[in-house]
Amino acid sequence: MAIPDYIDNVQNQLEAVLRELILHDNQTRLDIATGFFRMEAWVRVEAAFNNLTSLRLLIGRDPAIQPAERSRIDLQQYYRREQQLMLEGEPYNREYL
Repeated sequence: MAIPDYIDNVQNQLEAVLRELILHDNQTRLDIATGFFRMEAWVRVEAAFNNLTSLRLLIGRDPAIQPAERSRIDLQQYYRREQQLMLEGEPYNREYL
């Protein structure tokens, strides 16, 4: 199977392409770069993924973050808040000063 340049889920559907590559072309390693990857998609191709020996998944954005079209996102503020929440959960250690 020829791998499409991009998968738009209209002309080329992700599920069909992944199944074809893994199950019929006997691919054992898979690298995916995507804007987002929903868990529902994982479930749909789980049987095929179980045949892989290596899977690398690069996700461009957290699906929990709303797209910029709906509202402006201050990513610096968002990640500062995330870091703050993570650090607040850690015990105080005077040696870090």
